[in-house]
Amino acid sequence: MRELVEHTEGINRLMARYGVKFGIYRGGEFHEQLFPFDAIPRVITRQEFEYLEKGLVQRVDALNLFLNDIYGQKKIIKDGVIPEEFVFISSGYLPQCEGIIPPKNIYSHISGIDLVLGKDGHWYILEDNLRIPSGASYPMIAREICRRVSPSTFGNNSVEDNRNYAAMFRETLEWVNTGGIPVIMTPGRYNAAYCEKLSIPNIYTSSRQFVQSYLFGEDNPDSVFSNMKRAYDNAIVLRDEPSTAVLSYVQLALDTFEACRKTTAPLLELQQVIDYLLAFWGGADDYVEQEDCRNILKCGKYVERLDLCIRLGYHTKDLEKEYRKLCNRIEKTGLIYHAESLGRLGDIILREENPEFHYREALGCLGSLFA
Repeated sequence: MRELVEHTEGINRLMARYGVKFGIYRGGEFHEQLFPFDAIPRVITRQEFEYLEKGLVQRVDALNLFLNDIYGQKKIIKDGVIPEEFVFISSGYLPQCEGIIPPKNIYSHISGIDLVLGKDGHWYILEDNLRIPSGASYPMIAREICRRVSPSTFGNNSVEDNRNYAAMFRETLEWVNTGGIPVIMTPGRYNAAYCEKLSIPNIYTSSRQFVQSYLFGEDNPDSVFSNMKRAYDNAIVLRDEPSTAVLSYVQLALDTFEACRKTTAPLLELQQVIDYLLAFWGGADDYVEQEDCRNILKCGKYVERLDLCIRLGYHTKDLEKEYRKLCNRIEKTGLIYHAESLGRLGDIILREENPEFHYREALGCLGSLFA
């Protein structure tokens, strides 16, 4: 427990980095706030939890039956249990769902029931979240971080494991699946956490705007298109080394990428962009004759890849692999680099007990490697 208290500040930083946030409306505007981490846990005994679980299962069953009735026979309204205006003027009521019966009559596949413990020692329901109960991410990531910081807390105590949440969720989706592959619709990469990880401004307000601006925006310096264009312009300087034939793959990728803006379903075209870029790297291996030039190209590739892996929270084993590739390639380039930065980067990835606490420093080491 002492380790959890000592690392509270670092754990909160990780919470921010992983984008563990919740949304609230204040003054008619939507705002995101970080979930604060409290190192002192609320202990719920097994006996107490089993009692709560029975009530929660009963409540979720009742909520699904309620939705089935509201969008079906509406007996609860006809019998005068609930006034009809409570339902029909509610912003959550969707007339488009009238008469629709989902598979197995399950309307709420994940139910986030907020509980509070009163001063009288009794548990109370604060609210039911049935639309997008994203709060599940908080106990999952908080528990994972706590387990890394203080493994003895979990080794010396009988703590209920929550790492099977994803498997249970998949089991639920498979149970109601009528064919095909179950998928989860999320806010995606246009949310604030993604922008924060990449150190780019969060200027996106919808998924459509994100796709158009982040992928294809010519006026957006952070867009994928803008970065590809700059990369091509820089590569022109090295035309004599990789050859025009190799650079043509980048030009083909740019042309295909630009054409993607004109279609509403660019998935196949974007795959073609990736194929062209992979062909460029294959061509660089085959056609760049000077080994030092080839090593410099590969070195830049590994620096960028390691930067992204750190920002996007890749597993430590993946970081170790990319770091060793980078070290091997740097030695072959003959370039002047900051050995201290590379050494410290290695300490963080290979030897720190909790490398996540030092990722900001790791990014700084990468940025100063050839400065």
